[in-house]
Amino acid sequence: MNKKLVLAIIISIVLIMVAILLRAVWVKGREALSPKSTVQIGDVIFNVDVASSPFSRTIGLAGRSSLAEDKGMLFLFERRLVTPFWMKGMRFPLDIIWIDGDEIVDINENVPVEEDIIEAELKQYLSSELMDKVLEVNAGLVEKFGIKIGDKVIIDIK
Repeated sequence: MNKKLVLAIIISIVLIMVAILLRAVWVKGREALSPKSTVQIGDVIFNVDVASSPFSRTIGLAGRSSLAEDKGMLFLFERRLVTPFWMKGMRFPLDIIWIDGDEIVDINENVPVEEDIIEAELKQYLSSELMDKVLEVNAGLVEKFGIKIGDKVIIDIK
């Protein structure tokens, strides 16, 4: 057999194996978003996936095509901090709600999708205050439900 053909076959097999491995890691990351929990702000209750590991926080809502109005993602951190969020891999706009303890400390409304932008140029969003949780919901819900800085938050992690 031709050496170039053998090399091409080996490279193809390696690429297929890498693709399978990456898919397995992606699925495992999605499973790490459990448990299902709720976040209540005023009379509004969001059913949320919880992202509490570095891996699940990195993935976030990326790759999903949509989010139901009563759904969201709650990011939990081990300590109070200011850390950037971005829209890498996002397919729909979001409202980002920054929470410290049981109180909303900042909000970024209608954060747009950024397509065809290299990672280094993606806009980063930061809380103006230290926080230990972030809630992401569909864009427009903060305005629709009158959610504001200072609102109390009740989190039920199952």
